[in-house]
Amino acid sequence: MPIARVYGYHSTKNDNLGPLEKLRELANQRLYHEDGVVVRRRRRRKRIVGTRAPAAALASPNQRSSLNFVCDQMASERQLRVLNIVDDVT
Repeated sequence: MPIARVYGYHSTKNDNLGPLEKLRELANQRLYHEDGVVVRRRRRRKRIVGTRAPAAALASPNQRSSLNFVCDQMASERQLRVLNIVDDVT
């Protein structure tokens, strides 16, 4: 019979273990239980609740701009890095 794991699935690996490996696993579980050691559970990611508000309409230039880094390499193996700044309205 497989042993339930912390993350909620049953391992199929335990079915094929020999008697010595099964005893080791049971001893480890017993020691953890006696010492009161608990494996920490991972926190779930926070989910976004609701919908996002639509972005405000831009009417004039220089209200919002976007930044983007572009990297490339020439045939002579020299690297070229450029910072692009683009106005979103124009």
